[in-house]
Parts: sequence; structure tokens; C-alpha cells
Amino acid sequence: IFLIVLSILIILVIIDNSKNEIPTENKEIIIHDTNEQENEITLNNENNLSWKNLDNWPVIKYWDTLDWILWWDPVVIKEWDIYKMWLSGWKPFETPLVVKIYYASSKDGINWNIKKEPVFESEKDSWDSSSVETPSVVKVGDTYHMYYTWYDWDFKSGIYSIWHATSLDWITWKRDSNNPVVVPHDDPLKWWHYTAAEPGVVFYNNEFYLYYVSAKSNYPSWPGTWFWIMLATSKDASNFSNNQIAYSITSSYDKTKYRWYSTPSVYVKNDKFYLYHDIVYNLDWFEQIWIWSAISDNGLNFKELEVNIVWKTDTWWKSESVLAPTVIWDDWVEKMWFAWHQFKPDYNFGIWYIYK
Repeated sequence: IFLIVLSILIILVIIDNSKNEIPTENKEIIIHDTNEQENEITLNNENNLSWKNLDNWPVIKYWDTLDWILWWDPVVIKEWDIYKMWLSGWKPFETPLVVKIYYASSKDGINWNIKKEPVFESEKDSWDSSSVETPSVVKVGDTYHMYYTWYDWDFKSGIYSIWHATSLDWITWKRDSNNPVVVPHDDPLKWWHYTAAEPGVVFYNNEFYLYYVSAKSNYPSWPGTWFWIMLATSKDASNFSNNQIAYSITSSYDKTKYRWYSTPSVYVKNDKFYLYHDIVYNLDWFEQIWIWSAISDNGLNFKELEVNIVWKTDTWWKSESVLAPTVIWDDWVEKMWFAWHQFKPDYNFGIWYIYK
């Protein structure tokens, strides 16, 4: 969000449409492989299975539950028979723009009840008093751990950091006294100097693996080097160390056109780490156009697994971006929720669901 909200505000000035209605014609999700086959694809994974969409409409969209709220950045976990989602929400006409974190629940992962009041928001006179967003949540024992991004309003400053909060009831959150838990490095020539944002956490072998997006300086050039996915680890959820590159731009990409990986989400199955992320295209503009995945035996040294799971097209519902995947393994089914948005012909933001 933090790199595109300015463009959103400009576009919203000319938008006068109100709540969107479901189109009368049948609109199908298009999921592509490298040969651009439509509707259903065979992907590059060990099971040779296909991602499918359940129906032809997002599970959460602009205006759902609350007027004027844009929904974004989902993270989903499942406890017993309840799916729990935390997601970013904000009103695009607010000045200054303030992003808050909301909670939603579902019995099937498709029909969601969004709690009207935010469960977490910026705190007056606190260092994270501007905005909080991109939540990532994991439950360890009886405690929920949320990691989230804080940023100031000078988006190009690179002052983005990752904060931590805990909860026993998933609604009331307490900030970590050690915040921020991951901050940009002081040395501009070292990785994780320019920004530390978009956390994705997983708990494995009694350790917190915190993935996030960062880069190093390429001064005096702008915007600097490509953004890669970093990893920091912690035994206590608060003190993180061992910051290192987990996944870098591979040879699949033309580095004159592709800028970075973003919005990492990780889960572990059979001692393998599965990483999902979006891909940013265009060195001059922030376009999140694909969702891909990678796999690792140790949480580092990821290798490409699935390509073009979902990608930006001229299709009505994803004409601008597809991003921020969150994936769980549930009853032998891999389930993904991700964010999308469009500006034309109608204005919409929301959350989509696919499964395999």
C-alpha cells in the first residue's frame, strides 16, 4: 500500500461512482501459465495440480460491511473449524490517509463477517502513529503474534519498519516494548538499508522466521537496487537477528523491466518452506502483476516452484494489480486469498480466493 497510495488518491478525485454492483454478465477469473492458457492451468509443482476459482466474484470487495473502506493485505489462519483473517482497511478520501487493521471470520473461507471496528490501529504519540498495515499473524501456544508495517508519510524516505504485537483473544493487542523489531540498516550499502516492510511470519522448530522486503542503496540512482525478500529469526518473537537474503531476483526476469519481489507469505509442510509472493514490474512505476511461489528445505535458498499462478490482465477485476497472497494447507487442499484492484471501468479493491 505504502508505495501506491498517492496514485490511488489522485485517481479517486475523478471517481464519482458509489457501491459497485455485481455485473450481470458472467465474468470468469483468468489464471495463466507461460503459454497463456485460460481458466485452468497445469503448474510447475510436485503434484502437477491446478489452481481453481470457486466462483466468479471476490469474497471481499470495496464497501463490504463498511462504507468507503478499501480492503487489502489479507492474512488467514484456521483454528478448528473457523477461518480467521486480518486485513488492512482504509478510507481513500481521508486526509491524511490512515490505514487500520481489521478482523474477519468465516466458516468456509468464502463468506466472511468483518468486524466493524478495527482491532489494531496507529496510536497517538507513538512512533507508529501514522499508519499500520500488512499484518502477518501466527499463533504459538495460547498467544497470537502479529507483525505489521509502520511507515511515515514521506513515502520515498524509506523509513519503514516492522513492529510486533501480541494477543490472547485475537481482538485486543498489546504492543511489544521492544518495538520496532526490524528496522532498516544504517549502512546504505548493506541489505535491509532501504525499508523493512511487508512481513510474513511462520513458526517452525521453536523459532520465528520473519520474512520481509528490503533493498540496499544505489545512490545517487533512484529507486536503488532491486527489492528482495529477507529473513530474520528469533527465539522469543521480539529480538530478531541473522538478517539475510532469503530469495533474490532469478534469471527468469529481465532486470531492466522487473523491479522486485513483494508481500511474502510462507507456510511449512513436511519440513519444506513454501513461499508465495507477488512480482513488481516496471522500474518507474509500482505494478504488482504476478503471484508466484518458491520452495526451500531450510527457509533460505528458495527455488522457483510455480509460475504465473495469477497475473494482471485487462480482465475487469484485476486490471491494475494482483498481490499480497496468503496461503494455508487445509484438509489436503492448498488455499490462497490475495488482494486485487482495478480502476477502470469501475473502481474496486478486494480479496479473491482460489484453491488447489
